[in-house]
Amino acid sequence: RALVVSLFFKSFLAISRKLCDAGITPPDAVPKAELSGADVFHTPALRSAQLFERVASDQANHDPIGKPKVHAAALKQATGEAIYTDDIPRMAGELYLALVLSTKAHAKIIKLDASEALALDGVEGFFSAKDLTQHENEVGPVFHDEYVFANDEVHCYGQIIGAIAAANQTLAQRAARLVRVEYEELQPVIVTIEQAIEHKSYFPDYPRYVTKGDVVQAFAEAAHIYEGSCRMGGQEHFYLETHVALAVPRDRDELELFCSTQHPTEVQKLVAHVVGLPANRVVCRAKRLGGGFGGKESRGMMVALPVALAAYRLQRPVRCMLDRDEDMLITGTRHPFLFKYKVAFTQEGLITACEIECYNNAGWSMDLSFS
Repeated sequence: RALVVSLFFKSFLAISRKLCDAGITPPDAVPKAELSGADVFHTPALRSAQLFERVASDQANHDPIGKPKVHAAALKQATGEAIYTDDIPRMAGELYLALVLSTKAHAKIIKLDASEALALDGVEGFFSAKDLTQHENEVGPVFHDEYVFANDEVHCYGQIIGAIAAANQTLAQRAARLVRVEYEELQPVIVTIEQAIEHKSYFPDYPRYVTKGDVVQAFAEAAHIYEGSCRMGGQEHFYLETHVALAVPRDRDELELFCSTQHPTEVQKLVAHVVGLPANRVVCRAKRLGGGFGGKESRGMMVALPVALAAYRLQRPVRCMLDRDEDMLITGTRHPFLFKYKVAFTQEGLITACEIECYNNAGWSMDLSFS
């Protein structure tokens, strides 16, 4: 929306300038400071260079040390020929999957109604926790404390509640917005680290302590004590290619997945768990990633599992690529931290004791916290 408004405003300024130049409108009809918004900026052609060491002329061809080796995919990526998951051509009968996400941070699901969405021409199916057993619905990279679809309760804003399979992306996303979810909001709603500390909202066996020496005595004998806190915000991985998966049924008892994941074996294992197939009947391929940075190590399952379930149940190819806002809403970030510290030191500045409390907002599920 902001981009559309800014482009419209730029067009308005450009037209206003031409009207002023033609004498149709007064020169001061638009302030000069604002007219500059219509300026067109041309970036000069970029020039680049690569510096590398010269190697001895008699260095063996099989010895790569010191040689400027071209990245295996460099030419394809530079020319735009590299194929990513969503570049795979559409298949006959392919459907698109759109997700139904929670609009509450902590609530009980009272009613889930997809009848209005299913009435649309071209909508082929709706999937939710009712389509899986409790065992099949429980997933996770280490501990199975997450769900393919939220069942009776949602634990965070943006948690996946259901999925619509339809003829194309526009229709699927439109239908997903028609799915009605009634909630009963629950307390507490924990958003910040401070709120988690207040409610003692910790994972099992936490907090943990590492101690050495008699800290209490050191503080009692300290010449000076300094206390404070610092924090580090969460970081969005912001890979250029958002999470995407394409599932293709092969025969009646095989699935082939093309998935933007850093851990295809994990996706294979969890897909087999959800659809009830032996793992050797599920093939997961990761051709290349448009960025990952750790953000696609375990979170790929959140898209791959609903896509695989829909493809297996409907026996048709199914694809889903998250929009940027969906990706940032669903997948989480690198964790934010809060540190509280207390330091004892001598008159000369020698530290004699230190007490540090380290808190990490790891989200509502364990994910890779214990790995």
